[in-house]
Amino acid sequence: MSDGHDGGLRLFIGLLPPEDALAQVVALQQRVNHAHPVRRLPTSPPHITLYPPFGWPLAELPRLSVQLAAFAAGRSPLSIVCDGARMLPVDVLTIGVRPDAPLLALRAALLATLQAQHGITPVRPPHPFLPHITIARLDRRPDQPMPTLDAWPARFVVDALSLLRYDGARWQVQQRARLAAPA
Repeated sequence: MSDGHDGGLRLFIGLLPPEDALAQVVALQQRVNHAHPVRRLPTSPPHITLYPPFGWPLAELPRLSVQLAAFAAGRSPLSIVCDGARMLPVDVLTIGVRPDAPLLALRAALLATLQAQHGITPVRPPHPFLPHITIARLDRRPDQPMPTLDAWPARFVVDALSLLRYDGARWQVQQRARLAAPA
C-alpha cells in the first residue's frame, strides 16, 4: 500500500496533548484567530504528526487498529517539550516541539513498522521531521511580523498514539492506542 488517495479512508497517526495542554493550545488558536488574519484554522485537534495522511481500505481498518495497539503497548509514554513559536513555510504558525531521542525513536520505529507490516510508504520524497503543533495558517504579507504567542504548554506527557480519520470536513480521533510499556 502507499499513502495515496486510493485507499477509501484518509488516516494519519499523531500524538495528541493531554486535556490540560490541549485546552491551552485551543485557547491560543482562538486568540490568534481573533487577533490576526488567518487563512485557515486547523481541521484536526492539536497534535504532533508522526505519520502524515495516507489512504487505507475500510475493510483493513480493524487489522491496522490491532497492530497499532500492539505497537503502542510496547512503547513508553513520552515527555514532550515545547520550545517556542516558529513559522513553517507557507505561513504556518506553530509551537515547536523539541525533537529529542525518545520522540525520534518512536517515530522511526512507527515508520519502520508501517512499512514492514502494511507496506505503507510515502508517496512524496520524505522531508526533515520538524515536530510541531499547528496553531494557524496565516494570511500575511512577507513584510508583516510573525504574531507573538503569549503562552503555550511548556511540557506535557503523551500516553497514547492517535489514529485520526478524515470525515470529509475534519479529522476525528478514530483510535487512541495506549503507550503502555513501563518507562
